[in-house]
Amino acid sequence: MRRNLNSKLLVLFVLLSTTVFAQFRLPGFLARYQLGYNFVSTSADYRGKFTTYDPNTFSDTARYRTGNVKTSVAYGITTGTYFPLSRMSSNSSLALDVNYIYNFMLWKGIGDGLYGEAVGWDFSGVTVQMGLPIGLDAKFGADATMNKNQRFCFTFGAGVLPSYSFTSFEDGSGAQFNVSPYAKIETGIFAGICMKARLTYVFSKIPYISKNNGFGGVYDKLLSDFTMTGKSTLMIGFVIMPFSWAWRDNGWWNRSQNSERMYKGWKSRHKNYY
Repeated sequence: MRRNLNSKLLVLFVLLSTTVFAQFRLPGFLARYQLGYNFVSTSADYRGKFTTYDPNTFSDTARYRTGNVKTSVAYGITTGTYFPLSRMSSNSSLALDVNYIYNFMLWKGIGDGLYGEAVGWDFSGVTVQMGLPIGLDAKFGADATMNKNQRFCFTFGAGVLPSYSFTSFEDGSGAQFNVSPYAKIETGIFAGICMKARLTYVFSKIPYISKNNGFGGVYDKLLSDFTMTGKSTLMIGFVIMPFSWAWRDNGWWNRSQNSERMYKGWKSRHKNYY
């Protein structure tokens, strides 16, 4: 008798747990939460003047160097969510995408040219960039419908990236706020959770260090009058949606139960029940 009662209680507990879990829904912004890692590729224009003492003429000589400075290491993280604005079709939607990015860029030295020959220096620099990309996305597939039954997803979008960059290079530094347009595409798959590959291109020309925002030792007698202007940036990212396991599960096995059309038809035929 007791064993039979325990078995019934266990079955009842399982059924209640399954029902509660089936009805459980995370808040929409959390169910659409995204977290990713970026590989960053960018470069900058360097224009500088280096002053040296010439023993033959007993005077200071200014030597100029212009060129392209590249990153040796550059990576970043991204986090954010999106808010559906309208449905474009049964499998697509238009969404407002809001994210936060943090990029770390270590610049290669310029000592292979002027500085290496003059005094044996091989300076390098670093840029820390924080931004809030906001844009419109056209989404297709799983992350548009938040339906686990759809395996694949695709997104293309565009927007603006307000960012704040702090750069230290050679003996000078600069801080700069900038707003740049960007374009992106994503493709992904749902396998337990939604995972996506993201490609973002930022059309920027950021004056990392200039005469207006430079501070430190930029304009002293040894290193003077140099500027560093960033070019467009490419970010290749891997993004996961860790809470997508809580999306709807509308497959062929339960589509009829969730069909709004079927429900309305049944309700019209059974008006006396309401």
